[in-house]
Amino acid sequence: MKLHSGCFKVIFFAVVWSALLVVIACPSDAAEQERKVTIRQSELPAVIRKAIDKAFPQGLIIKIEKEVEGKDPGQYDVEIRSGEKEYEVEISPEGKVIEIKEKAGKEAEPGSKQEKKWTDSFHQENCTFSSVGRNRFFILEPGHQLTLESSEEKVVITVLDKTKKIGDVITRIVEEREEVDGKLKEISRNFFAICKEHGDVFYFGEEVDIYKDGKIVRHSGQWRAEEKDSRAGIIMPGTVLLGARHYQEISPNAMDRAEILRDDVTMKTPAGTFRNCLKVEETSGIDTGELYYKTYAPGVGLIQDEDLILTKCRKAKRQSVSLEDLPLIKKKTADVLIAYDSLTGNTERMAQAVAEGVRRVDGAVATVKRVSEVTKEDLTAAEAIVLGCPAYYANISGRMKTAIDDWSWKMKVDFTDKVGGAFATGGGQMGGKEHVVVSLLLFMINNRMVVAGPLYQDEEGEDIWAEVGAGAMTGPIDPGIGPKELDSANRLGERVAHLALKL
Repeated sequence: MKLHSGCFKVIFFAVVWSALLVVIACPSDAAEQERKVTIRQSELPAVIRKAIDKAFPQGLIIKIEKEVEGKDPGQYDVEIRSGEKEYEVEISPEGKVIEIKEKAGKEAEPGSKQEKKWTDSFHQENCTFSSVGRNRFFILEPGHQLTLESSEEKVVITVLDKTKKIGDVITRIVEEREEVDGKLKEISRNFFAICKEHGDVFYFGEEVDIYKDGKIVRHSGQWRAEEKDSRAGIIMPGTVLLGARHYQEISPNAMDRAEILRDDVTMKTPAGTFRNCLKVEETSGIDTGELYYKTYAPGVGLIQDEDLILTKCRKAKRQSVSLEDLPLIKKKTADVLIAYDSLTGNTERMAQAVAEGVRRVDGAVATVKRVSEVTKEDLTAAEAIVLGCPAYYANISGRMKTAIDDWSWKMKVDFTDKVGGAFATGGGQMGGKEHVVVSLLLFMINNRMVVAGPLYQDEEGEDIWAEVGAGAMTGPIDPGIGPKELDSANRLGERVAHLALKL
């Protein structure tokens, strides 16, 4: 049968139109089901974090999304800023980088949100300055010395026992000696002072000597806050805010500035492994091509500057006091925090006995709290911390373990140079009390605390156990808490308080 052309066209159009309706009415399952959730950095699996750090060692994570439904379930989509550019990175659940795309940049209009704002006003008129002191990431104590090295360079940073008056402020001189291939290249003398009210370390200028063949050939990059059109900047704020941007130098010839990128960095160096470190990006308000990355460790200071890595750290042997600080010196005191976990009340009795021992020492103040009630402010204010808990299956109790983990990882408490001690209760000669005490002390040592040693100095033949801490047997067939057990707790409190006052 032969069809007319017009009839054929009508049939063809109807078939095509029906097909289009089917396509429109039935979108792909993938498009319907694709769903992503936002992920916080703290929730990133280690394998994904490792992939990001490998692809962008100096990158700043802006946004993280995880695909939970769709064609690539489990895939991570990460936005990263590195330098002045932003990238979109796709990473498989196994940690393989699938694709990296550079995001199209937009020119920031003046006054728009994209324009970077740099703080250059710090209200230093409200500060009382000292040439000696420290905040969490910067130390101005004479004798404190850091050595950083790379394959070719070596930089030694020393807090000198010297000061210099810049304007009306007495500043501390910090010397930096830089060598390249074993030859002296540069010596700079930097002038810093700390604001007592806020802990900000201000930068008041520097003097620089450039060397060649052992002789000074020129001076470069010098400036002082007292000069015309110059002001002090902040080298390290007392309160760290992620994303904060501030000027370190404010002078016609020096406009270095810093942005706080991260405060959760863990870095391994020849001098040790440091946690909860601060990562900073430094640029220049004069030379837009300058870009540097530095890392600061709590209680230490600078541990990484580009390729330079910390190899030695020599802390100040004594706490120096500047002359301007003398009127503020008060009677020496030591705050001792006793944090305990107790189910039946036995450990609480031992905690109170530790506090009694602390109060026997003139100038020592004892605070007793259940470990679940301890705040970050309690931990920060204490010069010494004593921990105690019952043995649970010969180990630390769950509440104690959760608490001390939170102190380090969630609260990010700096325990450096605080004095520590421990005690335990439990049933039986082999009930695990000594293991509990040692575990608590290892937590303290790992967090750079100073641990008190043996509690007893009895005559030979009259020694009582308690080489590492206090304890008591409390089971149904055991003696329970008696005079000897309470005495061990008293001695622990005394020992810790004496040590805290000495330090």
